[in-house]
Amino acid sequence: MSWLFGGGGAASPHGIENAVHVLTGSGSYEEKKDALVTLRELVHDLPAPSEAVGRGIPAMVSMLNAAQVEEDVILVRCVLDILSNIVKRDGGEGEPGSENCYVQIMNAKMLVDDESRYISTVMDMLSYADFHVRYNILVLVRDLVRNGVKRQLQQALMADRGICKLMVLLQDAREVIRNEAILSISAVTSGDVELQKVIAFENAFELLLDICRLEGMADGSIVVVDALVLIQRLLEKNVSNQNYFREMSCIKPLASFFTISPSDMWMLTDKKKDIIIAALRVISLLVTGTNPSLAQNQQSMNQNGILTNVINLALSKLNSPEVRSQGLRTLGDLIKNHADNRNVFSTASVSVPTDIHGDHVTVPAIHRLVTVTLVSPHFSERIAGVHTFQCYLHDNPEAQIAIASTLTPQPDQEENQEQMSIGRQLLSGLSELNDPMKCWMSACVLGAMLNDNVDCKDYVLGISLFLPRPGADSVTLLSHAVSLLAEASQPSSGASVVVRAGLARLLCLWLHESETAVATFLDTGTNLSFLVDIVIRPVEDVHVQGMCALMIGILYLYTADEEHRKSLHSVIVHRVGVDKFIARLDDPRKSNSFILAEQDKIASVDVHKLEENQVVDYVLYDYELVTFFKTVYDSIIREVRSPKPRLERRAENGTDGAAANREEIEKYERAMNRLTMENLSLRDQVELLQGEVEEMKKSTAGAGAVPGSDTGAQVKELQDALHKKEDDFLSLSTSYNQLERLANDRADQLAALKAKASQNGSSSSAGGAEAEQVRRLSTQLSELQEKCAQHEARQRELTAEAAAARKERDEAVAARAQQELEVQSLKQRLESHPSPSPEGSASKEVEQLRRKLREAELEKEMAMKDQDDALMMLADEELQKTRALEQVSVLKEELLRLRSTK
Repeated sequence: MSWLFGGGGAASPHGIENAVHVLTGSGSYEEKKDALVTLRELVHDLPAPSEAVGRGIPAMVSMLNAAQVEEDVILVRCVLDILSNIVKRDGGEGEPGSENCYVQIMNAKMLVDDESRYISTVMDMLSYADFHVRYNILVLVRDLVRNGVKRQLQQALMADRGICKLMVLLQDAREVIRNEAILSISAVTSGDVELQKVIAFENAFELLLDICRLEGMADGSIVVVDALVLIQRLLEKNVSNQNYFREMSCIKPLASFFTISPSDMWMLTDKKKDIIIAALRVISLLVTGTNPSLAQNQQSMNQNGILTNVINLALSKLNSPEVRSQGLRTLGDLIKNHADNRNVFSTASVSVPTDIHGDHVTVPAIHRLVTVTLVSPHFSERIAGVHTFQCYLHDNPEAQIAIASTLTPQPDQEENQEQMSIGRQLLSGLSELNDPMKCWMSACVLGAMLNDNVDCKDYVLGISLFLPRPGADSVTLLSHAVSLLAEASQPSSGASVVVRAGLARLLCLWLHESETAVATFLDTGTNLSFLVDIVIRPVEDVHVQGMCALMIGILYLYTADEEHRKSLHSVIVHRVGVDKFIARLDDPRKSNSFILAEQDKIASVDVHKLEENQVVDYVLYDYELVTFFKTVYDSIIREVRSPKPRLERRAENGTDGAAANREEIEKYERAMNRLTMENLSLRDQVELLQGEVEEMKKSTAGAGAVPGSDTGAQVKELQDALHKKEDDFLSLSTSYNQLERLANDRADQLAALKAKASQNGSSSSAGGAEAEQVRRLSTQLSELQEKCAQHEARQRELTAEAAAARKERDEAVAARAQQELEVQSLKQRLESHPSPSPEGSASKEVEQLRRKLREAELEKEMAMKDQDDALMMLADEELQKTRALEQVSVLKEELLRLRSTK
């Protein structure tokens, strides 16, 4: 075929150009097929993809359609092999696999272009059962993702249901195709929630678990890990899939991944380790996040025995710190905010080997957790232990009190680790300033014990940590922690930053929202002093200074003693300085440690593989502490930047403040006089309204004596209007009485204020207090005046409605007069037929007249009854009106007395 493609080497650019030219320009199927066969050979020999091959993509896709018509599977293989090679790229998604990957990216974009839809034609080729066809398509999909066109590929697969065609490959009997399908689907689904839902509803979970079962579950190969990773991607941040996973009974098979043989305790293979860790992460995804059905998922884990398996994995001496660490994190997720699972954990026991001969001892799970958290040589495991403790104690006041009760005094004789209670182990770890990790872990657990539980905080304040000795003060956990922080903060102590930050963390969590703890802390004058010294030091760790500044802010927020509050404000404003104080709080938030914890990216690393400065990045903060810090920070900033305290405003006012107070009092008096006049006007309007109601009552009483079927409805409407007016009058009277009572209260306060002002007119501090009270009373007076205006507007509305009701009444009276004439005429006609014949028409007319008369009399009786009820209501209104007038008179006399006093 050299005559067809020209001379030159097999892989020369000229040969590729000629092959592409024939492919795009020839009209012969055979010539194009020959060109594709030659082009495949040339592409394989090229050291790097050629742009010329990319120009032939439309023609190659067109040949796929032609080959499908001809049932030419060889040609389909050839085209797919070329397409796979021209987008082939090493490395992961978004990672450069070579120095020049421009050609691959352009070819990939052309394949997934929205208009051409070439990828849809490629996916149609999955209908072939040929191994090479399916394998090349799966490789092509993964290479497209590596070239950064995943989003366009996802859209194309969703539009043409190409993803459903990929899902079919999970059932392929050939392991290579099935395994490649898992990897390709996993690569294309990440980040697309809707695509994940489609895959899940195509029975992905059942198919993947079947693959795991065929491979041997925990004893399987790397394929099981790939399947579990795909399950993770389908579940992560996808509430719909998480619920679907539970509803399809897919949780129960997960228990099989945690089957551990005795030999695994001493030698766990890497494959089995990876499988167990992947399965644990699947469980964590199901019981964390924002899914409203988390409790159901947690309950299902317990019912299927998974919780018990995880407890054994996390707390046993399995020879894999990675599995134990992930097991502890998953255990914390399983028991957080779930009472039943917490009870299972608190009552569980684990069997721990004591020697290489196989002897075991059974210990409570909670005790084993303390030991792991405090003495494990693996940093990731200790961090995970703290996480488990925090989850167990979160919103669990009973457990917090239970652990607090183990803070018993230290006995005289020495104790070993196994004999010590949980509280004694935590206290021992907290006191070891030379072991930074142990001290920090203990402080974190004790902080979780006290967090958000005021009762527990107050309870621990009363516990003495040591047996009482004659002449010695009782030592509580609070005083002990303060002493340790003061000792560690000495420049000569050499204590680690981790120790000081951990102790400060414990104290901040304890003092937060606990007035009793704050008062106890401030009762010792030296406590605040050494905190201030740390904050103002020119050379000190920013994390320690930030936590101590946060502690001062918490003291300022939650002290109930006004003198302490003034002292703390003075310390912040004058001794430290507001700008420096805020800067001390801001510095930790800019650190790498804070940012890592804020993003919840604390890595699982071994502390012995890190330098001292690297340990700080993984220890000082966790996500819970960062959230606490930011919340308290906002409250402190608002309080510190608020207006100056009233004490300082009084001192700045001086004697001019007293004169201003006298002017405020006179202004208040004038306003009170206006209020009195408004009250008198309101009383006159009430009297006018009562007169209108009386007229309506009399008119209704007279009109109610006129019977008639039509006028009965009018009487009813008029009475309803009257009742509405009476209700409005009652509401107005009630509001009026309340207004008078408020006015009396304001008059009393005014008299007291004037008396105090006359006694302390020369005192600047007293003048400031009077000014504050006058401003408060003036505000209340303005509110009263606004209420008066509302009452006046309502009174005008009632007056207009009363006028309309009077007009309706007059019309009803005229109608009833006409009705009375008709009734009299009916009576006369009835009397003219004293003995009617039962069969005559006159008898029927008489019966109709009698029936109408009886109905009219019945309506009259009902109207009279309603009128009696209305009269009773009006009598009550008159009594309330009399009381209101009496209160107005009392208010007037009080105001006159105030003016005479002045």
